[in-house]
Amino acid sequence: MSKRTERLRRLLHAQEQMHNSTQRAVEQTVQQKTELRQKEASLVRLMAEGDPILVNALMASHARQLKKVAKERAELDQALAVLQKQLRKHGTTMESVRRFLSMVEAKERKEQEKSDNMEILEMVTNPKAKHL
Repeated sequence: MSKRTERLRRLLHAQEQMHNSTQRAVEQTVQQKTELRQKEASLVRLMAEGDPILVNALMASHARQLKKVAKERAELDQALAVLQKQLRKHGTTMESVRRFLSMVEAKERKEQEKSDNMEILEMVTNPKAKHL
């Protein structure tokens, strides 16, 4: 295997790792969004089910918490969009490197086959020469 092929294999491995870590980040972000949705639903339920006197007293607190949850969800939406864009980019780049690596390997195999055929031809045409 040539140095070029080895470098391409290392590059592909690194890109696969980046792709996998980005996938995990996307999954974590989606999970965080789900948790925020549950928290928001819980706050709304508390506001709706509570004692009217307590609801009035806690209304400002719950409203602040709802705003905070909405802000966090917007930030997560933005982060998720960026992560998904990176994921697509990594996937595209990784596929390009895979195709290029397969082309390089095919070329190296052809060159090795040609070299082997030349050795065989040399052995057939010059049987008295010492061959390895």
